[in-house]
Amino acid sequence: NFTLDASITGIISPNNMRYYSRYNPICGNPVVIIENTGTTNLTSATITYGVQGGIPQTYNWSGSLAFLQSDTVTLPELTSWAGPAKCFQATISQPNGGVDQNPLNNSYVSYYNTPPDYMANKLAFELKTNNYAAYYTDTLKDSKGNVIFARPASGLLSNSTLYSDTVTLDTGCYVYCLYSLPDPFFPPGAFGLSCPFYSVGSPYDKIVNTGTNSTLVTFNNWYGRQIYWPFTVNEVLSVPELERAGTAAIYPNPSGGLFNLQVSLPGAEDITVKVENILGAAILEKSYRKVSQSLLQLDLSNQPDGVYIINIISNRGYMVKKVILQR
Repeated sequence: NFTLDASITGIISPNNMRYYSRYNPICGNPVVIIENTGTTNLTSATITYGVQGGIPQTYNWSGSLAFLQSDTVTLPELTSWAGPAKCFQATISQPNGGVDQNPLNNSYVSYYNTPPDYMANKLAFELKTNNYAAYYTDTLKDSKGNVIFARPASGLLSNSTLYSDTVTLDTGCYVYCLYSLPDPFFPPGAFGLSCPFYSVGSPYDKIVNTGTNSTLVTFNNWYGRQIYWPFTVNEVLSVPELERAGTAAIYPNPSGGLFNLQVSLPGAEDITVKVENILGAAILEKSYRKVSQSLLQLDLSNQPDGVYIINIISNRGYMVKKVILQR
């Protein structure tokens, strides 16, 4: 065994593994698991974390872990999610202010998806209860944990009743949760709103853009005990532009389908242009050779209206742009 040896044994969030799906995606605080794998009690360490290829942050952890004890650490909110790939990395170092004797277990990586971004700041949260409403509550919180609303505000929810709260939100990250409370005699919450014995009155839960009167998401009623729904408002997490590889401009923006991408690089080099939708799914990827001062065209006319992320990747670095497809 080593005397001084700290390790990171897991990343709970951000992480797209199904095992951690209840806690992901996120737009706020990463959560990692550290372990003392040295024989000396671990009382302090430095955790460096961030998106691979992006701007790293550091956190000084302190506590007391005996040999093989672990701790789940909630890190400060990540200020930049920009990077050429959706890959998060955390590294632990300087156990007890010393040198880690086994660096092979110091780092851990995870791949992740970004939460949806709503390009509207006035949203309505509609909840139609079933016939067992007393066992349900829901909340909306910002990234700092401040409560925007909580239902019921007092007492209990009423059966087969529509609750609608309209809120105006600043740009940022939010988490909406619907909870099913335990019942000592029968667990209706285990079925979500669609409990077969109490789903009278067509219950539902959804978020509506009040500006366009369009539904942004309708949740599956068979959700189990909790809906966990992080989202951002007017804030695409990959947007911070790290102009490491040159400059890029996209016009017109918004566009009805065709975008012109003007790329200016210090010298001729190969680049890859990757287009993703707001959920992080790749919808277009093209490679170009010997690009220096070039005008490229991207055709997204076969895609639905919404926000898309343009990743421009070269050997020198990368750039990230946001475009809006609007007909």
